[in-house]
Amino acid sequence: MNYVISLTNYIVSENKKINEKHPNLIKYDKNKTVFENLLELENLYIEDNEKYLIISESSKEIPELIEAKKLETDREKALMDYALSVMDFENQKNDIQDKLFSEEYLNKMYEYADKGVFIFFIDTPALPILDNDVTEKDFLDSLKISNYENVRILFSHLLNAPVKYEPLIKKCEDIYSVIDNLRLGYYRSAARTLFVLLESEHKNVANIYNGFIKNKEEYKNGYERACKISEFVKFSNMTRIENYWNKINSYYQKIVTSSDNYIDRNAIVHGDYNSSKLVLTDNDVLKLVLLYLCFKTIGDYLQNNEEITKEILQYYTIHIAQECKRNKKE
Repeated sequence: MNYVISLTNYIVSENKKINEKHPNLIKYDKNKTVFENLLELENLYIEDNEKYLIISESSKEIPELIEAKKLETDREKALMDYALSVMDFENQKNDIQDKLFSEEYLNKMYEYADKGVFIFFIDTPALPILDNDVTEKDFLDSLKISNYENVRILFSHLLNAPVKYEPLIKKCEDIYSVIDNLRLGYYRSAARTLFVLLESEHKNVANIYNGFIKNKEEYKNGYERACKISEFVKFSNMTRIENYWNKINSYYQKIVTSSDNYIDRNAIVHGDYNSSKLVLTDNDVLKLVLLYLCFKTIGDYLQNNEEITKEILQYYTIHIAQECKRNKKE
């Protein structure tokens, strides 16, 4: 029964191998959530419904599901071990950061953020921002050393990832493009690419859990997506994530709504050559680099937790279904 997760995901992906053999047997109901479709399949299992028996037999003819069935027990154990490790790591990291980051240091980070210089990605208070002789401009200048080599280093965890899936490959290509355009002085091109990366991340994070337990929602604009992200942030275990997100969200809203004293995202992306804000500096681009890096740090955290939560919830319901079936036989 454990491999019902693989079977459900197989059906959710609308793979036609089962339906080709039994066209009227089972179909993924797009009007229901992923979770509702899973529960429907589990109910067939509990009731020993003939449909489930046929599905089970048919699945034995699908190589991907045969392999999944062999791996499912090990996969479940690995997931639980990973989830516990992540929880322990997060708790330890939160404790350490609470001890290391003073209130004065945090306030200075927020002050930097208000000026568009986001450094929320740092794990320790190593940057000398409390030094009265150091300004946010000095930090931006430090990123320009060796022809923007420090920008590449900031993204090294992505660019040097040992395994890259298709979306990450595309992101890495875009990041390299940003660095190249910075080096060539093509600041508007670099900014356009960063706005694409930011919007993509914004959409990805807003869509976590979307259509899994509740019906899929369609967000009309960035404001609606931001409201959804704010909901996820409130339930997060990451230290100070709500403060970080509020600063990021406030700044991002200002650049996408063409607010005074901020760069104009719409003019840059859509090529409004009558705009007075089309002339960008390298510092304008570096601020976007830091904004994207900090937002992606939060986004990766939330999306990883989503994957863990969804998988655990599916396994939990499967074990309940197995218990229900045993009780029914007794």
